[in-house]
Amino acid sequence: FDSMPDGGVTVSVSAEGSSGAGSEDGSKKPERLSASAASLTEAQDELQHYSGGLQLFFGHTAYFLLGADVLNTDTARFFDCIERDTAFRLSIPVFAISSGSASELILGAGDEERDATKLMHALTQELRLRGDMHVYTAAEIISAMDVNGAALICAIKCAPSAEAAEDDTQMLTVIADGYAIIKDGRLCGYIEPELSPAVWMLTGDMGISDLTVDGSGGDAVTLQLNRCRSGITPRWDGDALVGFDVDIELSASVNESGRPLPLSDPEQERVLCEALNARVTELVNGVLRTSQELGADFLNLNYAAELDSPKKYAALGGGFITLFPKLEINVSVSSRISHTNNISNG
Repeated sequence: FDSMPDGGVTVSVSAEGSSGAGSEDGSKKPERLSASAASLTEAQDELQHYSGGLQLFFGHTAYFLLGADVLNTDTARFFDCIERDTAFRLSIPVFAISSGSASELILGAGDEERDATKLMHALTQELRLRGDMHVYTAAEIISAMDVNGAALICAIKCAPSAEAAEDDTQMLTVIADGYAIIKDGRLCGYIEPELSPAVWMLTGDMGISDLTVDGSGGDAVTLQLNRCRSGITPRWDGDALVGFDVDIELSASVNESGRPLPLSDPEQERVLCEALNARVTELVNGVLRTSQELGADFLNLNYAAELDSPKKYAALGGGFITLFPKLEINVSVSSRISHTNNISNG
């Protein structure tokens, strides 16, 4: 989906012969189409009218991509369409284009065999396997905006592929680019890619992922984060909400190190734990600081306060979001290194 300067919209699709867009000659090559109109409904009709005989079935939609102009104007129009159109499912993942339009990505990324759908599928699988980013669905985003007035959308951007096409031209692929922050239906900022793991740490949903820290000799050590547990506790002064205490517990193992790190030596484990705690504290504080500076409670802290004391929460003067930027948030991180996966460590 893209917004146009005159208030119209552009809808672009990429479909393959084997999935949702049958072709008479049996071709499996992807078909890329784009149409602009005054409304989303008209744009969808235009796509079908000028599809060259392809039967478009929007019930097979796999991903929604929102162009930068949509993010900067009003996302509500597009989420309203997703909610009311029976052909769409709310479980479909949504991505935000951090720079440029969705049509540029759909029409220009990939090659004659791999279209934007295949590239998005590969990226989504990579993010889920990496375990340090969450791909939000339309249902999750709509719910977050209704409850908190703010939501996160996984951001992506086009980048040159390492694989060149047959004519040596550079093929475009898709890579993750942090999170877009939506407040009151519009883009208000971004969480940079390096801070992205902290979002899952704070929600307690982080999967197995890797994080690199500095070891005792200054060498880089890659740790595998096997478990993350977080707790968010509101702090009250009488009936006044003054802040939150954020506690994060991590269990990690050594995946890779430049030199042997015998964990039988308590000093080695202490140094690694301190480095891990410091790095995670930095990441978490970066996300919390962004949330407060923008006044966007995409982490659902207001619910933690309401759940802790419904009566005090209801009596907050001016409401939670007015107080939120001024609240003091203390972050505490503890960790343990359970074992090493590096054979050279013994």
